[in-house]
Amino acid sequence: LLTSACYSQNTAKSTPNTPSESPSKEELNTIPSASITRTSAGSNYTYQFVSNRLMSPERATRWEDRFVTVYPELVSISIDSNTQEIELVLPDTHSTGELEEMVARFGYSGYQLTN
Repeated sequence: LLTSACYSQNTAKSTPNTPSESPSKEELNTIPSASITRTSAGSNYTYQFVSNRLMSPERATRWEDRFVTVYPELVSISIDSNTQEIELVLPDTHSTGELEEMVARFGYSGYQLTN
């Protein structure tokens, strides 16, 4: 019994990328960039892209609520758990850094705009 407990601990320690660990530089190089469609309506931009993280209906709802709290500049967010489509609406005064931070939360290392 003690042997299996020690084996279990050692195996857990050697498992790469536990949720608390940061990805290595090599792993960061393999994280894709998001391809984002941007449209303009009035004084807002709408950004649409597909999540690189699987979003269940429950997770999508939690993330929508959390994004509105964490990013007060966010006009709205919509996450479709069926298609994994993300829609972010931001004022035209937002910074590229704000958008990059939001996009990164969906499993991307950056983004490329397509119109």
